[in-house]
Amino acid sequence: MTLIYKAVRLTQAGVAGGGNNNYMARLTNRKTIQLSELSDMISRRSTLSKADIAGVVTALAELTGELLLENNTIQMGDLGTFSLHLKASPVATPEQVNPSTFKQLSLVFRASTVLKDRIKTARYTRRLT
Repeated sequence: MTLIYKAVRLTQAGVAGGGNNNYMARLTNRKTIQLSELSDMISRRSTLSKADIAGVVTALAELTGELLLENNTIQMGDLGTFSLHLKASPVATPEQVNPSTFKQLSLVFRASTVLKDRIKTARYTRRLT
């Protein structure tokens, strides 16, 4: 499995003509895997049907949202952990802490060490444009 990348020109904000010519690698040629295809792939690796897999994945997505909103962290084995994080403005007293001080509620995914180690085996191919 190879990750395909390309060189992308970076520009400097506010500089006419973009400023210095710097380049950075960006992954390209990504493909989106739909639930149907994912279900088919998992079905070929198990004794469950494609429909059973699709049902389980759909239920997992629904339940994950519900559990997160009930203030749970969800540990998914070798996949990783899902949790919610709250960013808020600092205030002077505990009494001032309320939803009006909240800036952002974020969904955070932390990959497991197993998944991180798997990704470390990546190989790269440059796409020439």
